[in-house]
Amino acid sequence: MKSKWVIFGILLAIGMVLGGPQNAQADTWATCSVDQVGQDSDLSTVKLTDTAAIPTFTNQWFKLRAASSKQMLAVALTALSLGKNVTVLIAASDGVTLNSIKVDN
Repeated sequence: MKSKWVIFGILLAIGMVLGGPQNAQADTWATCSVDQVGQDSDLSTVKLTDTAAIPTFTNQWFKLRAASSKQMLAVALTALSLGKNVTVLIAASDGVTLNSIKVDN
């Protein structure tokens, strides 16, 4: 069953590449380790590393969505203090704004 999903994923990726230009990109989910959490000017920020076998990014800073930055900051701090990974939703519009953050078990 797992190999069918891998093949499906590969075919889907090839189809997206060969399908030509896209009108809109979807936000991206990623599972990450939390390296640092902080404040930059008026933005709450978090430094994350992708935990995938082939990471998309390492030690990259992201900004938290302004509307819920305090709540998202609390989640990031909890994950950092417990040594847990997080699953984040990275906005396609700029690639550095997190729209969602969840602590993994």
